[in-house]
Amino acid sequence: MKFIKSTLLYLILMLAALPMGAMDTSPSKANSQECIPDPMTIEGYKNTPETVKIFLRANARKIRHTDKNDCVWQHTLSSPDYLEELRKIALELRESFPKATICGLGQSPAYIIEALQRLDEIDGIKEQRAHRIAFSGRWFTSDGCLFNPLEEKPNTKQTTAYRKYLEKNGFDLAKIVERHQKTETKTIVIDYVQSGAALYSFLDVLFAWAEEYDLLEELQSAVQAHIFTLYSPLPEQYNDLASLGFKVTVHPVTRKNTSRLIYCMCNSDSWYDDRLVPSFKYTQWNKVDPAKFKPSFNADLLRFMVLDHVMQAHEKEKSNKTAQTAQTTLSDNQN
Repeated sequence: MKFIKSTLLYLILMLAALPMGAMDTSPSKANSQECIPDPMTIEGYKNTPETVKIFLRANARKIRHTDKNDCVWQHTLSSPDYLEELRKIALELRESFPKATICGLGQSPAYIIEALQRLDEIDGIKEQRAHRIAFSGRWFTSDGCLFNPLEEKPNTKQTTAYRKYLEKNGFDLAKIVERHQKTETKTIVIDYVQSGAALYSFLDVLFAWAEEYDLLEELQSAVQAHIFTLYSPLPEQYNDLASLGFKVTVHPVTRKNTSRLIYCMCNSDSWYDDRLVPSFKYTQWNKVDPAKFKPSFNADLLRFMVLDHVMQAHEKEKSNKTAQTAQTTLSDNQN
């Protein structure tokens, strides 16, 4: 009887996961929501039956966008090739900054942070070193060379509220400075940029905050920004990003898969409803609590896909290492 029930459940899940054409832009929440691993951790993943994992992968492949020319764009993070590209970016960041705290600014790098968190979990690192920071909008504009302030900018109440939010989310000014002074550990801000005005606005928040507490030089030494861009040649105003005293390194994207992945992430909110952090403009800073934001079902599916790919890659690497060790031992015995 248990076998029959299990078989029926599998058939129902697989039938629900069958593709339904380009017009089907989102999976069925009624059939799928309860299947998402809870919590979204390695433990939750291991406790998820393989039949459910197959079902979730199939549903993730339904996340797509149809543009005005009726071209269908499937989400890049439903593809193994782009999931591997995401993992590579996360691994490169960890290699470049092995002890640093890495903060993704806004939605565009949010899934990189997700991959970083899962990689740290696999390695048994309990301290959370990768954080998503909600930030949207800007109060600077570029004239093509320099960033100039707009008339409207955050007021005192809004700024105070945002500082409290940052302190609760891995960006505590005093702790960042203290950690750097004691261990030389950097805090890295990553972002995908177009004009760069939003990043400049965020750095302006840090500049004013540190200046107020007489920690400007210390913070400028402790915090670096590393930004990715699809532009070539680089816009001239990027040179002005460092004018607030923070080191800013620009990384032009050259790998084809990375370019496609970034393009998708920069448009993901309007295309796929896959936000992991809320849109959080300064007019909302003292009105909205980002901690109450709940990711959409699509976002949960894609988080599963990241976890799924990272776990499969880890198991493959472990298996290859075991095979290499066995081959080396065999060769040594033969010699």
